[in-house]
Amino acid sequence: MARRRPGSVVSFTVVVVTWNGAQWIDNCLQSILNQENDPNIILVDNGSSDDTVERANRILEDNGSKAGSSTILRLNRNLGFPTGANRGMAAALKADPDLIGILLLNQDAHLEPGALHAFSRFMEKNSKAGALGARILYPDRTSLQHAGGYLEHPRMVGLHFGHHEPVDEEKFSEAREVDYVTGAAMMLRAECLRDLGLFEELFSPGYYEDVELCQRFIHNEWSVWYVPEATVIHAESTSFSDRDLRLRLSHRNRLIFALPHFLKAATAEKFLNAESHFLINDAHHDEVRAISGAALDVLILLPAAINARIGKTHIDTEGKDQVRQVLVSLRDACRKILTPSPNKGQ
Repeated sequence: MARRRPGSVVSFTVVVVTWNGAQWIDNCLQSILNQENDPNIILVDNGSSDDTVERANRILEDNGSKAGSSTILRLNRNLGFPTGANRGMAAALKADPDLIGILLLNQDAHLEPGALHAFSRFMEKNSKAGALGARILYPDRTSLQHAGGYLEHPRMVGLHFGHHEPVDEEKFSEAREVDYVTGAAMMLRAECLRDLGLFEELFSPGYYEDVELCQRFIHNEWSVWYVPEATVIHAESTSFSDRDLRLRLSHRNRLIFALPHFLKAATAEKFLNAESHFLINDAHHDEVRAISGAALDVLILLPAAINARIGKTHIDTEGKDQVRQVLVSLRDACRKILTPSPNKGQ
């Protein structure tokens, strides 16, 4: 289904990936339709079993005069956020060769007034800005969820600036360059996507696809920015209600993202030392189990993971063995913690 407002000229498209999001989709779409920029909207539904699509259809039909165009792409099953987002972004890039930017917005998020205008203005003034992130608040509007992201080395953990800090914290009131911005509300320059590609789909169903894409932009001399004038309200992690699954997926994708750092013995050693310290001193047993399972998952996926993160032509047999050994060592460290000592309690 596709609709276009007569005479509309649009430079931005908003892509929303949905899955059983009926309780959120009204607010999400209405917040887009209320933006002054009149963006195109592409909704990609990942095989919802509720009435998400029907509700979306109704909202878009009732508000056709407020959007550039609206399209709903229905997938037969849940392919995960990165793959669903790629379908939407590919459709947007194909439909408009003059497209300037694509805003990814989670189904459980909504834009505050002026957010899209703030993004578009910043992108226009900063020609090397490849990705922009919003000031994201929790639904209570009293605390920050995200004010840009940074990588904690050497474990390669993606963390949020401002997480749970007061919403009026002065230090988060200025735009600044960051390591990454979250895919929950992420403006991407179309030129970058055409030149450098979309999300790596191996990260499906989600986590770290946004980190990897931003780092890809940065490594190709584009910049990633936090833009506080763009405000978004986000429920956070409603797609993964199972905490154990969420932990395992997050660590699996963190390890996939970190693979290139395992090629050199020095950085691999630093990684393993930091992981061991975390496992022994900071991790609860459920997280140790999650990391152990994640390492196993990556070992099973290793050929595809190496191809995605390193490339077949950039690694030899010795390099593959080095990467494999890091994952095996990490799994062994987890098992030592999880397996009770035979002498314990005697």
